[in-house]
Amino acid sequence: AEAAYRWDDLAELLETAAADTTEPSLRVSLLMALGRLEETHRGQDGKARDVYREVLGEQPGHPEAIDALVKLFTRTAAWEALVQLHLELSADAEDVPGQLEHLFQACQLLEDVVDDKERAIATYRQVLEVAPENRQAFKALERFFTVDGRHADMADLLRDRIEVAEADAQ
Repeated sequence: AEAAYRWDDLAELLETAAADTTEPSLRVSLLMALGRLEETHRGQDGKARDVYREVLGEQPGHPEAIDALVKLFTRTAAWEALVQLHLELSADAEDVPGQLEHLFQACQLLEDVVDDKERAIATYRQVLEVAPENRQAFKALERFFTVDGRHADMADLLRDRIEVAEADAQ
């Protein structure tokens, strides 16, 4: 019980120090330490999640906070939260490869884990908005539309593909 009090005291100390500092990099370091403490020593996954998200609010794209959230959501099977994280990271990405990486992560989760075909389709369509020539997204949509007999959607997809090819040819 005494050890638990020490973890509680340390958490309070880290939280206070993070709130009191005006140095952004120190604040982020303190918050990361607090998040790890909450997750690993106090078993407070919800608090850890909130702290890691606070780090991302301070420094969008912070790799350690992203990694911590991905691991936390995976360990706790918080698949919807993981999908949402990847969609947010895609929207915040500074380049097309970064956007695509996170969109495809969301697609894979929606398709294989969450089992939400319509949201997977919508996300693959987002990929094509970012990268109209992307064959992986095209093939995934083609597979969905073929299996489900969605002929009108397939026709629209093929029409879009032809327009992209014609634009590339010019």
